[in-house]
Amino acid sequence: MDNPTPAFRWLFGGCVLDESRLELRVGSDLVELERKPLEVLRYLLRHAGEVVTKDELQNAVWAGRILSETVLTKAVSRIREVLGDEGTGLIKTVHGYGYRLVAEVRVEAAVTVAVPVLGLKAGDSPPSRPQWALESHLGSGGHGEVWRVLHRKTADARVFKFALQPEALDGLKREITLFRLLRQQLGDAAPVAEILDWNLEEAPYFLEMRHYPQGNLLDWANAGGGLPHQPLQLRLKMFLQLADAVAAVHGVGVLHKDLKPANVLVTPDAQGEPGLLLADFGGGGVLADELIDNAGITRLGFTRRLDSAEQGTVLYLAPEVLEGQPLTLKSDAYALGVMLYQLCIGDFKKPIAPGWEQGIDDALLREDIAAAAEGNPARRIASAAVLAERVRTLDARRRQQEEATRKAELAEQAEAQIKATQLRLDRLKVRRKWTLVTMAVFLAGTVVAALFAWRAEQANARTQAAMQFLLDDVFGGFSLKQGPAKQMTVNSLIERAARRVDERFPASDVAGRAQAYSALWGLYGISDYSTLDAGFNDWLQARMMQATAAWFAQDPARAYSSAYRVVVDIDFWNDDPAAAALTEAVARYAELKPRLPAAQKLHLSARQAEEHLKRGDWRTASSEMQAIAEPLRRSALSLLRQEPFTLFTAINNSSKLGLNALGESLCASMAGEAMKPPLADDTTLKLEYFSACAVSATLRGDSATALVLGREGLALARANYDDMVGFVPTFLRFIGSAELAQGQAKAGFAALDEAAALRRKLDDGLLPYVLVGRGTALERLGGISEALADYREASDALTTSSYPLLAVEAHARLARLLAMRGATADAEAALARIPAQSLEQLPTAHRSRAAWLQAQAALAAAQGDQHLADRELAAADQLLADIGYGSDHDARLEIAAQRSTH
Repeated sequence: MDNPTPAFRWLFGGCVLDESRLELRVGSDLVELERKPLEVLRYLLRHAGEVVTKDELQNAVWAGRILSETVLTKAVSRIREVLGDEGTGLIKTVHGYGYRLVAEVRVEAAVTVAVPVLGLKAGDSPPSRPQWALESHLGSGGHGEVWRVLHRKTADARVFKFALQPEALDGLKREITLFRLLRQQLGDAAPVAEILDWNLEEAPYFLEMRHYPQGNLLDWANAGGGLPHQPLQLRLKMFLQLADAVAAVHGVGVLHKDLKPANVLVTPDAQGEPGLLLADFGGGGVLADELIDNAGITRLGFTRRLDSAEQGTVLYLAPEVLEGQPLTLKSDAYALGVMLYQLCIGDFKKPIAPGWEQGIDDALLREDIAAAAEGNPARRIASAAVLAERVRTLDARRRQQEEATRKAELAEQAEAQIKATQLRLDRLKVRRKWTLVTMAVFLAGTVVAALFAWRAEQANARTQAAMQFLLDDVFGGFSLKQGPAKQMTVNSLIERAARRVDERFPASDVAGRAQAYSALWGLYGISDYSTLDAGFNDWLQARMMQATAAWFAQDPARAYSSAYRVVVDIDFWNDDPAAAALTEAVARYAELKPRLPAAQKLHLSARQAEEHLKRGDWRTASSEMQAIAEPLRRSALSLLRQEPFTLFTAINNSSKLGLNALGESLCASMAGEAMKPPLADDTTLKLEYFSACAVSATLRGDSATALVLGREGLALARANYDDMVGFVPTFLRFIGSAELAQGQAKAGFAALDEAAALRRKLDDGLLPYVLVGRGTALERLGGISEALADYREASDALTTSSYPLLAVEAHARLARLLAMRGATADAEAALARIPAQSLEQLPTAHRSRAAWLQAQAALAAAQGDQHLADRELAAADQLLADIGYGSDHDARLEIAAQRSTH
């Protein structure tokens, strides 16, 4: 028999809320609203015109739950967002008290929804399936029932999932849609339970699914006598299959949202080994609705959004979801972290609770579980693919850890030898000034020795040779006979040692020569920039490049990383023959790309994309980066340990191309790694990490992250280098921009001014970056004349530049400000500085294009074409929104201000 459920239709402000279907229409459009905001709206409608307190709303919608006030605030904000421009006017905030719905409201009786009471029992047949009989009840939940069903003649088994409520029917429809999408994108290998047929026409509605005799992970564990009776290696193997399955689903753009052992089915593979399939996507979702539309699949079950905290199982729900935030890829990763923990300790009932670490003996597994089950999503592991990679490489990581320990011991031995030498020299009672110089030499020597020890093929022999070179040729230059007239400096000792590299390392030891020259060149000028000899510096650069090219020709696989460190700065060395030879060697190596190891292949792709960027060929660069985006995400941590510069180059490329999601994902993968090898053992690597991820954070508008990375990077740079080393002004720029974005004007401008002063001294071509950033901030604070001066200087410096993306922005910003001041001829001249090829190649979703559109708008407004100006500004604003900038981002506020001046 039927059980009628009464419902109403609420009509208000041009909107209709139909309780029978849980549907909201704004005008004629059906819009999506999550369950909890929908309930808040319904409560406000039932009390239209009244002031409803926050406590009333929380008790009515979140009964029995303790919530932060932001949960309700976000729910109301979401309602206003869905209602559109009228949302704020319809729902008024009564500050310090609650909310009031002020619209005129009409109520109509909705069509009642007949909900069948199934009363299913063994022996019954599902609708239009007379040959099948219900055999055993498998479970209930989510307003539905699941039964094992047998064919009356063949005894074949199937599983039928029945819907008891309208919400459950939506779940069935959603599960069908996602199953069809995953099968279309992943084929028969899709790691999901197979849906064979369905009935959505006649109650009781159901899905007909393949039967998997081994059941789910809980059944599998119980059948084997419990998880503790299964070997840990088998449990980890099962987890890898699970993580790979989730990564494959995420790769299509699908979220599961209710990952737990009961929703993971076990089925034997071709070899009889247990394999895993994901089941129950009734609460799942997609990262973008366009994924379904583009696949040509009907969006069944997607007419409304599900409430995050009600569609999952509390044990596996991430903390942010329990607070009312939406489920994301990282929420699924959290659930995987909980299951990894449970598989390791052998108990599917155990939660992640304080002190959980005591049950995990393996330190690396503790790290992996902690990274996946991190409570703060910003610090949580980036994806299921990254977690799978970490678990898959456990053995390799253990070996790396052991190798790192061994190398640390070698470095300690080297340091002990240096300390012995220091003690010997201290006994000579050198004057205090000379002692300070000696201490600086010891510091430099430690770096050289550690670098040799870290990179050596045969660590003991190479370290001994490096130490002998250090003691004889570097420290050997320190002599009391030289007297006070000879001012000893670290640079003078490095000069002396460099002249003897070829004597110390025979021609056959090309690796030794290359690493010695590279180490000495890296140290030259760092301790005392004022004593640097430009002629010697050029000579040392050339020797380093020649030696590296020779090493590269003999053993490219081992030389590749060192060669890259040299090649990356070749642009600053003009037409040096040695630079040309090394560049040619790397180009020849690139021809072997199809046969290279995966890590080097990715490195070359990132480098080639970087070269395309420098030449202004942004389309090719973008295609190159998008082609390697997924492999980069999957192997981020292994790359960090094998070819870290691959990650830094990829992040920098992504930032320049506007591929913000990729840069953010790679930086998230490295979160928490700064205190571990290899970053912890290499100052340069750590600085590159801080720099690349600060750029990424700055360009996507995350000033808080940029400020943290900038300050950490600056502290590290100043602890190791002179202020004239490029890292210092780079981090000052990040800090200044971030402080300005957070309203700290005085501190922000001080940092940018210091960065500009250092860049002028260095004369390295990077000053325009500081000028454009400072000019932007000055303009937004009303300093138009000062901003115009900065833009003009940056534009002049970038007329013939190897930074074409920055050039477009600088010329466009100058043109816009000139046009807004009425100097249209000068504005047109500034825009004419941008080559046509640059505009043609300019990425569609990049803030430089937004700057160009703003310039076009300003020029059109100055010439009286208001319609064109409005159109260009609207396009610029939409572009920034597509990049991910919120309406309160400075760049979009700037557009709003420009629109108001028109």
